[in-house]
Amino acid sequence: MPGLPGLKIEGKDAQITSRSVPAITCAASSVVVKGLKLISLGAQGCIYVPRSGSISVQDCDIRAPASSGIFMEGGKLQASNSQISMCGEYGILANTGSRAVCQSVHIKNNMKTGVLSRGKGASLTLNNSYLESNGANGAGCDEGGSLVLSGSKILSNQLVGINVGAHSSGNADSCEVRSNGSFGFAANGGDITISNSTIQDSGKLGIFIQGTAQAPDPKVECNRTVISQSKLHGIFLQGSGTLIGSKNEISDNGQSGVAVMGGKVGLSSSHINNNKVDGVHVGKDSSGKCGMADVSECTVTNNRRFGISAMGQGTSCTLKAVEILLSGLGTAGETAPQGQDAGHGIVVLKGAVVRASGCLISNNGRHGVLVDGTGEGGKPSVLRLQSSKVLNNAGSGAVSAEGSTFRVSSSEIEGNAEGDIQGPYIQESNIPLFIAAAVVLAAGFYTYKKFKK
Repeated sequence: MPGLPGLKIEGKDAQITSRSVPAITCAASSVVVKGLKLISLGAQGCIYVPRSGSISVQDCDIRAPASSGIFMEGGKLQASNSQISMCGEYGILANTGSRAVCQSVHIKNNMKTGVLSRGKGASLTLNNSYLESNGANGAGCDEGGSLVLSGSKILSNQLVGINVGAHSSGNADSCEVRSNGSFGFAANGGDITISNSTIQDSGKLGIFIQGTAQAPDPKVECNRTVISQSKLHGIFLQGSGTLIGSKNEISDNGQSGVAVMGGKVGLSSSHINNNKVDGVHVGKDSSGKCGMADVSECTVTNNRRFGISAMGQGTSCTLKAVEILLSGLGTAGETAPQGQDAGHGIVVLKGAVVRASGCLISNNGRHGVLVDGTGEGGKPSVLRLQSSKVLNNAGSGAVSAEGSTFRVSSSEIEGNAEGDIQGPYIQESNIPLFIAAAVVLAAGFYTYKKFKK
């Protein structure tokens, strides 16, 4: 359609079928296509939009069994109230410099990703749309592309609901991301902002974050979002990357609510409940990269194994005004599997460091806190407990093994069924440090029934 700006093609259930070339090639500006069923058997897309073209697609049914539904190489697209399905490649492929805006489109049952923004300057925006049952991802962007979704449903795609690759950015607001085969969201070197959304029933992980050689520190911001019923973890960081989130609910996931195996997580004002393993787990990935977590003003309740766990030298966790309750009791009050060490509120192992201030650690199925073991070179596991309450736990309030370091100040530890403190500790408030150290050295391993300071 070169040389025909403003052309309008309209039909009522009319069909255009092309066997070898696109059903429509739009190289002109302001072209409108409305009310058509478009089928192309060729390899260049059902609708082809080069750099010079701009097209509005309204109330159309688009199919391309051997290629993409809409193939863009720098042009502009507006699509509304249309369906793109049963394409041999992508529903929409927007390459470098392309700009596409879709409203109320249904993109389903395509062999590859539903919509993909690829290359510098490529952008895709979808409002109130469905991306469903596609053979790869629901939506994606990579190689510098960008993707914005609002009020949309991303359902039952074979791999990832929304995938963001290196040097790319994605934004999802008020979306439902459900029943995708592997991950709800994946930040594979790219940055994602998620808000007011639900991520449910992911085949593996709700949110997956991992750096690449080209983009080692992807950043995800997630606020006011429900992440639940993932088969494995709700949020998982591997090796590197950063997640910052507030006012989220992370619950009922098959393993931990949050697992930080490298990279850094910062969570505030969130609920982390009813997960089958830990509420928050901080550890190392297989290459030895260490995780870090900063958790503040959150409730961590009724997680099946531990509330908070940190394991491995170089890993660390800071807790501020966190409530850690009912660990090890299970969602229906069942106990952990026989022989499994579970039910502790906070666990610090293998040289990890945890700092907790202003926390409530109460009514857990075993000990309130457990500090044990050393890391490489004999460095101790360390827990610093300040201005906190450790109350009414079914085991001891605190257990610290020889070789670990438990420092406590201005805290209340009482009412625990098996004693309040077992093992050496250093009291840092109102007793000079050298005296506390001398008491530890002289007494060795001992039990105090009540400690309140």
